[in-house]
Amino acid sequence: MRTRQEYYKPNEDYGGYKIRQGKEEDIFPSGSDIRIWYNDLPANFAPHWHNAIEIILPLENSYDVVMTNTLQRYHLLPGEFLLIPSGEMHEIIAPPDGCRFIFMFNSRLLTNISGYSSIRSLMGNCLYITPENYMLIYPELHDLLIRMANYYFDCDEFREFSIYSCLLQLYVTIAKFQLGKVSMFADSRPDKRNQYFRMFNQCLEYINQHYAENLSLESVADLCCLSKYHFSRCFKEYTGKTFYNYLTERRITAASELLEQADLSITEVAMQSGFSSISAFNRTFQLHKHCTPSEYRRYCDALPHLMRAQ
Repeated sequence: MRTRQEYYKPNEDYGGYKIRQGKEEDIFPSGSDIRIWYNDLPANFAPHWHNAIEIILPLENSYDVVMTNTLQRYHLLPGEFLLIPSGEMHEIIAPPDGCRFIFMFNSRLLTNISGYSSIRSLMGNCLYITPENYMLIYPELHDLLIRMANYYFDCDEFREFSIYSCLLQLYVTIAKFQLGKVSMFADSRPDKRNQYFRMFNQCLEYINQHYAENLSLESVADLCCLSKYHFSRCFKEYTGKTFYNYLTERRITAASELLEQADLSITEVAMQSGFSSISAFNRTFQLHKHCTPSEYRRYCDALPHLMRAQ
């Protein structure tokens, strides 16, 4: 069992919690894309987002996380964990006592790997994993997280390679489990499953690269060599969302990031995000974010002051 000092020593370089327009910055050590915290502070964190993939694993006592976009609240018990993809706004509420591991990985570690778009879509806005809802793979996932923490706090000379290896295995294990729930994969031959996976990965990567253009269901279905009806059914089953819902969420994500740039007008943000009119943008943004684009921008501007006041 490590002492508190031994847990805090690997992160002595950290310069403090920094928020700029809602985005947490300067997360990682110099020359690294990994940060793992042992956190035993009763500190709350106002709604924020970052480019890091975050995994929260309580060790003692609970920990609450609110996903700002959906208003979904997760009450994490010891041993349960929440995987939060990069770019997702969330708030953290800590108990008066307790401790937890908080894993932070630069998202570029995975986004440059072929197939990541498909895996990302299978995980939704976040992934809540407990011994009950992921019974078959939970022991392996929990073991991978503990191994990553041990590599990090042991300061092993190969710790980054070892942690990357565990992180990739974690994602692959989850992705295969999630795919097993999709009937077109569960009921297909291995070669057919590979064909479906490659097709949808190419489809999602195309959407992610061309979301600002005038994409239609028919045009993307044609790229997959499927009828729009077959494509719609398969897309919904694979991602859990309709084609247009997925496209809209991608555009809202892009708009949220562009709203950080004070030199862009709301109209410019709307156009660069793929919305055909400012009225459609305002209406859709408010539906997804529960505030107008202007309110969102003002909130992001005020967030550093809110954090200092806590």
